[in-house]
Amino acid sequence: MATNYFYLNNFEDGPFGALGADGSLSTLGVKAVNAPPGPEFIGIIPPPFPTFLIDSVDEDDGVLDGQGNNGHSLFTDAVGIDFIFDVAQLGALPTHVGIVWTDGAVTTTFEAFDASGASLGKIGPVSLNDGSANGGTGEDRFFGVIHEGGISKIRITDSLSGIEVDHLQYGRASGGPDEELTALAPAILWVGLKNSDDQGTRFDLRAEVYINGTIVSDGITRCITGVTRNPNKAKEVGIPFGAISDGAFASGDELSLTLLTRIGTNPDDTKCPGHSNAVGLRLYYDAISRPSRFGAELTPNPLEDFFLHSDGTDFLDNIAPTGTTATFKDSSSH
Repeated sequence: MATNYFYLNNFEDGPFGALGADGSLSTLGVKAVNAPPGPEFIGIIPPPFPTFLIDSVDEDDGVLDGQGNNGHSLFTDAVGIDFIFDVAQLGALPTHVGIVWTDGAVTTTFEAFDASGASLGKIGPVSLNDGSANGGTGEDRFFGVIHEGGISKIRITDSLSGIEVDHLQYGRASGGPDEELTALAPAILWVGLKNSDDQGTRFDLRAEVYINGTIVSDGITRCITGVTRNPNKAKEVGIPFGAISDGAFASGDELSLTLLTRIGTNPDDTKCPGHSNAVGLRLYYDAISRPSRFGAELTPNPLEDFFLHSDGTDFLDNIAPTGTTATFKDSSSH
C-alpha cells in the first residue's frame, strides 16, 4: 500500500533547505530549482530583501488585511521555479500538488509532469499582475493539479524574470477509499496429470496470495489422490487459506495468486505412499466447467470470487469464465 501523506510549506519557519551544488533548495521530499537552471538567486525572503517588497499569502503573519509584507515567500530572479518530487524520500509520488503565485511580471504559466516526465498540461499564460504593490495580495493565484498516477514535477514561470510563490502543498491519496483484505475463501482448482505414466502419484498443492508481490496468506492440501491424465476427469481440489498477515490494500495495489506443487507429503513432511517422482501436474482454468478461483473480501466490499483467466497473459478478475475449452498450465517435473 502506498503511503498517504500531506505537506504544506508556507515558508514561515525559516530556510527551505541547504543550497545544493546545482543551485537548488530541497526539503521534505521536494527540490526547488530555477527554471531554467542558472546562477540566479533562489531562496526564502526576507532577507535579503526589505520587508516592504515581500508578497506572502495573506494572514501568514496572523492578520487578514490584504497585505503580505510581514510573511515569508519563495523568490527567484529567474523566470520560474521547478519543484521536483523525490519518490525515494516520499515513498510514492504525490497525487495532489499546488502552489500560490503571489508576485511576478506580465503573464504566468503553470505546468505539471507525470511519473515518466511527460507533461500533464499547462495553465496559462495568464495575466496576473494587477498592479498591487508592496505586498498586496489581491492578485494572488492558486495553481494545482491532481493525477492519480503520480506527479514528478511542477513548473511555474513568468514571462519576465522575477517570480514569487508561497504555500507549496503536496500530498498523496488513493483514488478511492482504502480497502483491506479481511477474509479469504478456499482456492478451488482443477488439476490433472501431464503424463499418464504418473497415475497413482499423490501430490501436494500449495496456494499463496500476494499483495504487491508480498505474501499475505497461504494454504496447502496434502496427498491429493485420484489425479488422471484425462482432462474430462480433472480433479477438483480445495485449498483453505491461513491467517492474513497484512491486508492493507489501496487503489492501484495488485492482488495475485501463486500455485506450487510437489510429490505428496504427510503433515510431518514424510512422503505419501506412491511414486516418488512425476513428470508434473497440470492446472485447468478459465472455462465454465473449470472455473479455478479463490474468494477474497476487500472491505468495504463483500466477499467475491476472483477467477483465473488467460488472454495470452494470466490474470485475475471477478468475472466468471464464459469459454467452453479450458486453458491449462503445466508444472515442472517433480
